Amino acid sequence: MPIIIPSTVKLLEKVAALKLPPQEREKYYERVILDILIANKDGATAPEISRSTGFARRTIGGHLDRLVAIGEIHSTTRGGVTSIYYARNIIHSDSIKITSEAKPGLVYVITTLKNIDGEFYYIQQKEIDDYRTLRVKGSIMIPKDDGKNFIKYFHTHMLKREK
Repeated sequence: MPIIIPSTVKLLEKVAALKLPPQEREKYYERVILDILIANKDGATAPEISRSTGFARRTIGGHLDRLVAIGEIHSTTRGGVTSIYYARNIIHSDSIKITSEAKPGLVYVITTLKNIDGEFYYIQQKEIDDYRTLRVKGSIMIPKDDGKNFIKYFHTHMLKREK
């Protein structure tokens, strides 16, 4: 089944994409890949995204790795070889924002999400970048069933360290 490219995604010709400033070009590739994964609830593979967009597999691979690392997407492996990528599915629009007191421009955003692996508390560390926009710098997912236990041990550990 071919993957869906949402109508909101405007694919640039390769020459036009390469003319973008490096940071803008990287944001463009990442946004297109993420929008495609959001539109394809059953996931997509790197080769499928490449065929649909014309992006080089190496370009797609690097962006998929980064999106996984920052928690924007997740992957499963089928048959020990094929990786299928999925967008995170946030189930509550209510999020908690905690502004860092120690480092200006740093924010923690906590939301609840659900994906094929279950329900999670999703904590993202975001930082204001050179363009004055919040960019995800890292993330962690905690299974909802482990939430209370995680907080209890984290709190206990922090109290011990502050003594």
